[in-house]
Amino acid sequence: MTLVWSEINKLGKWAPVDSEEHIDPSELNVGHAYDRLDDRHVRRLTDSISQHGYSPEQHGQLGLNITDHGENIYHHADGSETHPEDHLHHAHLLKALQNMGHGPVPVHLHDQASDPEGEPAPRYWHGTTVKDLEQVHPNHGTKGNFGNNLGVHEPGYAYATSRRSAEHYADQAALTHGGRPRVYEVHPNGPVEKDPQYDGNGNHRGNNDDDVRSRHGFTVVGEEDLGHHDKDDDWH
Repeated sequence: MTLVWSEINKLGKWAPVDSEEHIDPSELNVGHAYDRLDDRHVRRLTDSISQHGYSPEQHGQLGLNITDHGENIYHHADGSETHPEDHLHHAHLLKALQNMGHGPVPVHLHDQASDPEGEPAPRYWHGTTVKDLEQVHPNHGTKGNFGNNLGVHEPGYAYATSRRSAEHYADQAALTHGGRPRVYEVHPNGPVEKDPQYDGNGNHRGNNDDDVRSRHGFTVVGEEDLGHHDKDDDWH
């Protein structure tokens, strides 16, 4: 267990807080660029909401995640109009509601910011060889998005870890696939859970004790200086 994670585990009083508020969609900002959205998906959601009215159960509920680094909208609920594995669905839904000029809608608030009385929230990092990383999206394959070959990371989750473990994963990815190891500090776009170390059969999954995962991905807030000043493709 790393010193960083040991300090995090001492913060027994800190815990995220969940609540619900009605918020006007015009007051919310999506965490992804609108130019990446599928206009057809937005129109389908707009038409469905226009015909039947907005239903969180049918269309998905907007979720507002609050961290020390700001606020992020994330998709929260399942439903017949939703695509729970699509990290952009929440952006499509928000865009549809904004296009309609829809009034306040119920928004799930997940507050992961530091305790105002002084308890700091956990910090997370992600190791990779990807340059200029902005988002760590949920994994759609079976190899994981740390860039390793262990095959332990499940589809539908994005992963983060301690600073030291992130550097280990970055080095492993560079040695396996080439490129330069990079470590980014990230903050979660939604609820985070500990990554299980054992599968349903009791076999160790090959991950580290301080790994965490989220179905909502992570946003990069900065890159760490690892002291590598050689060319990206020449690191060994």
